[in-house]
Amino acid sequence: MPKLKYGIYSRYARDAVELLGQLISKYTFELHNSAYPPPRFLHILLLLLTLCIPAGASFAEDTPAGPVCSGFAWSGCWQEIANLPGCQVWNPGPQEEETVTWSGGCVGGRASGPGQLTWSYKRDGQSKTSTSEGLLIDGRQHGHWVIPYAEGGVGEGTYIDGKLHGHWVIRYASGHVLEGPYVDDYQHGHWVIRYADGRVSEGPYVDGKRHGHWVERYPDGTVYEGPYVDGERVASGWKRH
Repeated sequence: MPKLKYGIYSRYARDAVELLGQLISKYTFELHNSAYPPPRFLHILLLLLTLCIPAGASFAEDTPAGPVCSGFAWSGCWQEIANLPGCQVWNPGPQEEETVTWSGGCVGGRASGPGQLTWSYKRDGQSKTSTSEGLLIDGRQHGHWVIPYAEGGVGEGTYIDGKLHGHWVIRYASGHVLEGPYVDDYQHGHWVIRYADGRVSEGPYVDGKRHGHWVERYPDGTVYEGPYVDGERVASGWKRH
């Protein structure tokens, strides 16, 4: 049976073919069951729709566009799922000797639906494992996720199309807690950082860097405040209260 491949447009092409098939079925039924002759344009439409769909056509499973993981890398790539051969999931930060398993389903060659992702890899020669739970759409994280860290601690917040986007709370094993919004994978907006020793820092991030007026409060009541510019603390502008 021939298979149609449409590259990055395969999902849209598949939806179009399914719609065409539904229209053909509908109009064929009307042509054969109507007591009155149907309008002439229906005959023409049916012919055109039929010619658009090759006989016996079906769609091959999509292969996600983009690089395929092959070891440590500085950018994201598509990782084949160990327990679902032929199915892939987006890996935003590939590690050494990394593998992944997925408890959910696979649609069009991409992990989809709710489930658990378990990543296994090596860091500094030591084996690490991290399991997170949430929703995947077309192989990318989407919606609310809870992510335990291999070193301890947990992150909880939302993804949109594989990117951190929305409110996040990040708790580290050290006792530090970070809370604030992400926009397209970058900290962006007002963040509050609570340290294990009782200190609290808060202020704005812009595109992943501290930028603007920040305030630092210490357990003894001391308060420092001043500006950051592009992630750099401007010492001359800081004051103690």
